[in-house]
Amino acid sequence: MCGGKLSLCCMLISIWGFVQLTIMGFLYYNHAPALFEDLGHVSQGMHLCEFYENADMAYEQAAYNCWIAACLFFITIAFGSFQFYKAAHDAMIEDND
Repeated sequence: MCGGKLSLCCMLISIWGFVQLTIMGFLYYNHAPALFEDLGHVSQGMHLCEFYENADMAYEQAAYNCWIAACLFFITIAFGSFQFYKAAHDAMIEDND
């Protein structure tokens, strides 16, 4: 399906995405204050207890979303690796003929 260069490029981008989303999921799970603005409208017109409850749920959901996306990147890493090694194997067989 893919050549060696394209599969290597996809693999490297997927590795970067996997690492970034795993770290972001960890930060969301630990309620990093720097990421609060990315949670949406959590703080509009509610009591303090309700605010904390909604913020906790939003942080947790964002962490799970990041980890799900990281798993999808892991699948693309596996697919890119398979394509890369298949292209290398096909090139080696072609050279021997």
